[in-house]
Formats: sequence, structure tokens, C-alpha cells
Amino acid sequence: RWAEAQPYLEKGYTLAAEIGQITHWLPAGDLVITFRMLKATVFREQGAGDAALNCWLENIRDLEKSSLTPAMKGQLGYHYETVAEMAFDGENYPLSGEMAEKALRLYSQILSNADFVKVQTKLCRILAVSEAKNGRGEMAIQVAKKLFDVKYADFSDNSCGKTALEYSESTYLLAKVYREAKEYGSAVVTYENGIKFSKTVVLMYSEVGDVNLENTVAAC
Repeated sequence: RWAEAQPYLEKGYTLAAEIGQITHWLPAGDLVITFRMLKATVFREQGAGDAALNCWLENIRDLEKSSLTPAMKGQLGYHYETVAEMAFDGENYPLSGEMAEKALRLYSQILSNADFVKVQTKLCRILAVSEAKNGRGEMAIQVAKKLFDVKYADFSDNSCGKTALEYSESTYLLAKVYREAKEYGSAVVTYENGIKFSKTVVLMYSEVGDVNLENTVAAC
């Protein structure tokens, strides 16, 4: 019941801000961040995407100005990631590219290698397409190639359906970025390789011979 939640969120947010100003009590700052995140959820559910995005951006500005504890660094990374996704969905490619790049940089410093690889796929996709849409074709290709190499290495080390599927998807992303950058010859070759590889994966790994791979083949 989003409409009923909103007045309580506004009151809580105001009170947390007042406590922080009067006492400089550190957890009050965390409360302000939390209330803004809750407000963003309410705004988003009510269809007010810009208002939701502004809540996340306000939090980012506050967090960037703070002396960050390890936990707060993780929270800042999560904010970068969330804004990158929201901006990308809204086709605000300058903002999505900026936030995806910041998230990748921060996550690479604070996450273990295994955890970083999990978020790297999503963020590299956002960054690569954003850079292409922003007219920075060479940078877009570099990012897409990096992800392609990461997924190829992962597939080579862990030959299973899941890593094969991710490698197949990274092939499609690279081809898409070549296309956005108007390097059509490279795009065609990469699409063709994507079709061959995806069809092979369907035969090799019955557990992923599903609609995802069929969609990749069709898209290629």
C-alpha cells in the first residue's frame, strides 16, 4: 500500500536528517540513506521513475562525500549498480555508462574475484552498450572484448552449460557493439560465430538447450 507508506517515510526521513544535523550521530546518516532508498522504491512502484532516480543520486552524492567504512563502500557500489541499471532502462546512456564504470572500478577493489565476476557480466554489458550509444565505439569494443575474454576463460576452465551460455551471450554482445560502432564486417563474423557456437552448446549441454540459447541464435 504505497500511498499509505509515503507519509511515514517522509516523516522518518525528516526526523533522521534533523537528528544527524543536531547530534552528528553517525547512524542518523545511515538512516537518511535508508529512508531515501525506501522512498525510491515507493516512487518507482508509483511510476515516478525520475523521482526514484533522484533519491539514489542524492544518496550517491552523500556517500561520495563521506569517510567510507568497508560496509559503506559496498553500499556505494550497490548504488552505482542500481543507478546504472535504472538509467540504462530509461535510455540515459551517459549516466548509465558513468555509473557502470564507477561500479566496476569500486567492486574490483572491494569484492573477492569470484564475487566480482558475478556482477562484472551485467555491468560490462551496460557499459559496453552505453559507450556505443554515446558514440565511443572504440571504448565500447574494448569493454565488450574484455568481457568476451573473461567469459571465454571461464568457459575453458569450467566447461558446463551455465558458462557456455554466458560465453554465448558475450559473443552476441560483442557483435552488437561492433554493429553500434558501424564495424559491420566484424559484426557479421562475430554474429556468425555466435550462431555456430550457440548451436553447438545446444547439442553439448542439454540442460541449457532452452529458450535462452534459441533466442541468442535467433538474435544473431
